[in-house]
Amino acid sequence: MSFTRPEFRATLKERQMTELEELKESTKDSVQAKQVSLYGLVSRQEPQGDVEPVYDTILDLIGDTPTMYKLTVAQTRRAEDLDEIAGLWDEARTFYQSMLASWESLDATLARLFPELRDELFAHWGQMIRKLARACAEHHDFHARK
Repeated sequence: MSFTRPEFRATLKERQMTELEELKESTKDSVQAKQVSLYGLVSRQEPQGDVEPVYDTILDLIGDTPTMYKLTVAQTRRAEDLDEIAGLWDEARTFYQSMLASWESLDATLARLFPELRDELFAHWGQMIRKLARACAEHHDFHARK
């Protein structure tokens, strides 16, 4: 199979977008699974029990939190028009809004049951989610108005 230069570029671009889309779906699935795991750990946590699994899961989530943003940036660089860019940022904004709602729910649960787990690390994670949600909303609004 032989491609002309423009056809090759178009095929490569499609493959790259597909790979980025797969990474985004994988990231969403991973974050959701870890959130479910974290809720399960907290619901089974004994007042004097080992909190290491809870902290490990929070650390995993902190590591995964910026991934969706970075993948969206990569996708927007390959996007062909402003509507596509706005749609990508809208998807990321929705992801982070959902993640923030989950964090706030978990924060309320921890405040009630295990206030000692609401430490600086947990607060930092919430701040990170808020910043990313705000950045995605700003990018979406900027590109949607053009």
